Amino acid sequence: VSSAPFFHKGEYETANNWRLWFLIGIPLGGFLGALTSPGEMVASFSMGAMYDSVLPQALWAKALTLVAGGVMIGYGSRAAGGCTSGHSIAGMSMLNPPSVLASAGFFVGGIIMVQILFRLIG
Repeated sequence: VSSAPFFHKGEYETANNWRLWFLIGIPLGGFLGALTSPGEMVASFSMGAMYDSVLPQALWAKALTLVAGGVMIGYGSRAAGGCTSGHSIAGMSMLNPPSVLASAGFFVGGIIMVQILFRLIG
């Protein structure tokens, strides 16, 4: 599969591995879905009019902004000890106090950001 030593240890040393096929299948499935959809296949970073009014117009700047956002989400998930879904679904179902507090913070942060964005956008 790869010459990188990481992929030749343990569970990644054989091609008959569900994780490997899962990682291959995600982009392949999206590509096949795009190929079989009606209409022309167009690669775009557009997420709608509201996002287009907030994000930069240059494609490279838009991509950089989205990647930076993804990195911040990944860092926040790691720092919080889990993702928003994990805290909200699993943690709150067990009445885990840090998860309840984190979920409340997600909602409050979301409400504040929506208010800020609506005031900026108009």
